[in-house]
Amino acid sequence: MTVPPKTTALPVKPENIPDRLKERAHWVGWRWAWDASRRVWTKPPLVLGRPDRLASSTDPATWSGFGFALDRYRDPHHDYDGIGYVVTPDDGLIGVDFDHVIRIGVESPIPDRVREAIRALAGYTEWSPSGTGLRVICRGTLPDLKGVVTPWMEMYPAGRYLTITGHILPGSPTEPQDAQDAIDGYREQFRGDRLTTTTRTPQRPHLITLSDLEVLDHCRRAKNGYKFSRLYDHADLSGYEQDHSRADLALVAMLGFFTEDRDQIDRLVRRSALNRGKWEGRLDYRERTVSRAEGGEHWTPPAPKPRTLAKIIITE
Repeated sequence: MTVPPKTTALPVKPENIPDRLKERAHWVGWRWAWDASRRVWTKPPLVLGRPDRLASSTDPATWSGFGFALDRYRDPHHDYDGIGYVVTPDDGLIGVDFDHVIRIGVESPIPDRVREAIRALAGYTEWSPSGTGLRVICRGTLPDLKGVVTPWMEMYPAGRYLTITGHILPGSPTEPQDAQDAIDGYREQFRGDRLTTTTRTPQRPHLITLSDLEVLDHCRRAKNGYKFSRLYDHADLSGYEQDHSRADLALVAMLGFFTEDRDQIDRLVRRSALNRGKWEGRLDYRERTVSRAEGGEHWTPPAPKPRTLAKIIITE
């Protein structure tokens, strides 16, 4: 299988990045990584100063300040393709993506509906690392941290990281602005496309990319959500004959129903109560477990033995 060449990321322009983002220690690095299962180049978040370690959107210990992020990005020994900002609930920020607005090497205007949305959201707007998409960062909230995904626009709340380039769209505000009215309007307009329980296909709902929080939410609300919670939150091995490897396989299979992103699965397992040294330190074990889950393999507990009723003797 031939791997297509990766896109050269736009160099970061720190002078254009909003002060509101620079002031918070929410920064991570990223580097292009080829996802063979999805046949796409991805941008997994990485710990700054530790490019071999994945960052987590829910673990502040894996984030850094802006100055440190910029230093490590500029340091050729660390080999980052860019930097990103982790959005948390207390930020009050929303990221809105418009992917593939233009094609590389082709002169074309920004589509009218994208221009109208950017005008309505009136937030800080910049080009994506590939130079083909646009992202608006504005102030606002989404109920229950649910995103909105349509064929041409994706709106994400807290619980994920946003790549930041500083390649600002001419005429854009230099800081995120309040856009709650526009956010509510688009959310209502695309109510049917909101990230709720997916029922479009009886197979795997991989029509859209979900954030870590959204994957966990889907897993918890699935029919087998109680099994997921027992594994993810409590490391309860009672349903797997106390076999940790069987439990790992089950957890990966449940996560894999809602995401094909191996980096995301790895990240979520590491944050679960089930995480242990074998998962952290054995790449071969991680890859074998994920491959088994992708192949549909799962462990079925033995059927319980028939229960017998005790004979009750009543004496008068």
